Amino acid sequence: MNDVLRHRGPDDSGIYVDSDVGLANRRLSIIDLKGGHQPIGNEDGTVWITFNGEIYNFRELRSDLEGRRHRFHTLSDTEAIVHLYEEYGDRCVERLRGMFAFALWDSRSRKLLLARDRIGIKPLYYCKIEKGLVFSSEIKSILQCEEIPRKVSLQALDSFLTFRYIPGDTTILSCVKRLLPGHIAVCQNGKMDILRYWDFEMMDSSGGSEEQWIEGLAVSLREAVGSELVSDVPLGAFLSGGIDSSVVVALMSSIVEEPVKTFSVGFGEKGGVDELEYARLVAGHFETDHRELIVEEDAMRLLPEIVWHTDEPVADPASIPTYLVSEMARKYVKVVLTGEGGDEMFAGYIQYKAILMGEKYFSKIPKYLRMWLAPRVLRNTPGSFLDLFFSYTSSLGEEAKRRIADYISHSEDPVKAYLSIVSIFDEEERKQLFSDVISSQLKDSAPNKIVGTYLSDAAISNLLNRLLILESRTQLVDDFLLKTDRMTMAHSLEGRVPYLDHKLVGYACSMPPELKLHGLKDKYALRKAMSDVLPEATVRKRKHRFFVPIDLWLERSLNEIASQVLSEESCRRRAYFKTDKIRKIFRNFGRSKLYHSRQIWSLLTLELWHRTYVDRDRPDGPLRTL
Repeated sequence: MNDVLRHRGPDDSGIYVDSDVGLANRRLSIIDLKGGHQPIGNEDGTVWITFNGEIYNFRELRSDLEGRRHRFHTLSDTEAIVHLYEEYGDRCVERLRGMFAFALWDSRSRKLLLARDRIGIKPLYYCKIEKGLVFSSEIKSILQCEEIPRKVSLQALDSFLTFRYIPGDTTILSCVKRLLPGHIAVCQNGKMDILRYWDFEMMDSSGGSEEQWIEGLAVSLREAVGSELVSDVPLGAFLSGGIDSSVVVALMSSIVEEPVKTFSVGFGEKGGVDELEYARLVAGHFETDHRELIVEEDAMRLLPEIVWHTDEPVADPASIPTYLVSEMARKYVKVVLTGEGGDEMFAGYIQYKAILMGEKYFSKIPKYLRMWLAPRVLRNTPGSFLDLFFSYTSSLGEEAKRRIADYISHSEDPVKAYLSIVSIFDEEERKQLFSDVISSQLKDSAPNKIVGTYLSDAAISNLLNRLLILESRTQLVDDFLLKTDRMTMAHSLEGRVPYLDHKLVGYACSMPPELKLHGLKDKYALRKAMSDVLPEATVRKRKHRFFVPIDLWLERSLNEIASQVLSEESCRRRAYFKTDKIRKIFRNFGRSKLYHSRQIWSLLTLELWHRTYVDRDRPDGPLRTL
């Protein structure tokens, strides 16, 4: 189990075994390079911990604990958690500032404490078996145990085809669960109790003037970035050219003495959407030590390796450029700061505008009229015009117009409207795709239930806040943060996310919603707070979602993929889908290339995951070929 995670920590390894527990660790040395060997114990060896992550306030914690007569043997942040537990018990997590997943064994009470950070930056999986409990940072480690069954969760499969990732505590494997962000699990006397210790607290309305909020945000941003610069090794930043990563680089440059090392990625294809031009502008403005990487079509060869590293089917094509830019960055630094979380904290995505616009305007039109009128109007509307309101409509083709018509028809229902916009396969497409056997076992729609949990939350009256909570608890943690963690750690590179510092998150949650999305101006407060720091072109630039040209890549290799990976034989063996529906997707590819390429990419990812994790007894490495 420990050896298969060597990529997460090539610098050191250790194992601790008691009569009832075994703890193991692979260490990526960032703090206290010579000390800090894990697992780490307390003074008398009664408490032991294996830990992944960074605690940014460990020096303050250490000073306080030493004042309470705790004796430290290392200079590491890990040891601070052990003594903090001795002092405060399970509630020690409430005092930690950082990203973390850890398992702590208290031999005196025969208790195991599992904990995950507030937002879910670091992963933690577990599986209950007859002999006890198995847990790890990655599923591939858990699957080294032969008794773990490889049964696929059909509810998770339904979610994956909808979102291209699997949200919540379920995973693709029925028996393997995630410990949710902001939760601990207390395992004692044969029982496991899962408890929440932190949650988002959204404010629908708050006092204070716009100027006060924006001034406070500028201070909070600088403090969050500054707190995450603690390191005994070189660090840098991913610079996409968007405002989120540009803010991080700007603040880093104002704090550190040496030029910040920045890394950007783009595409050789015209069909890709990157922001290299703006990344160069920011790099030049702050005189960073800047490097770029261009991703070409042959990067598709990396898909088997990426599927192995992600553990679960996550059909996010951005994993490929993230993997490659991480590989490049690791040659120069051991830690990078990224801009993940800025969109969820400050309302950067197009779907927020769309749902609010639908609620405010379209829902006022009688539904029968909307359902009759929308498809007829959209049929003759140029895709280039719709691009002003919805991402890539012209590229997505006629299928996109059908989705927009569905969104308008159901604009009074945020759940249906949201799923109309974000789904890879919508509910009707999934019903047609699933085999009769699978359909008979799927009684309820898992995606509808998940989205409805958040968008129907009466405790939060403001719809934008409900949307931000939804995506912070789903897409952010189970797609974007998972992708960043796995792709950076694949190269033994630590990724830090200052926008998700819990104090900055708390400040963002308390801000009035209209300061996040001001009319149709996204990230209004963030742009205002950084207007005197960033180049004007960066502040004014419209949001562009990073887009990998998979439609062009697949177009040139479609026949090969269809015959080798998504063949009728493969479909029959899995027994999930109707083979004629798979063929139909391939036939319709030319009509809506981008739309169907996302569906094919999802099906391709799922099949490669099966071959990697189900067809093999021990998934100790990636498949050799696509």
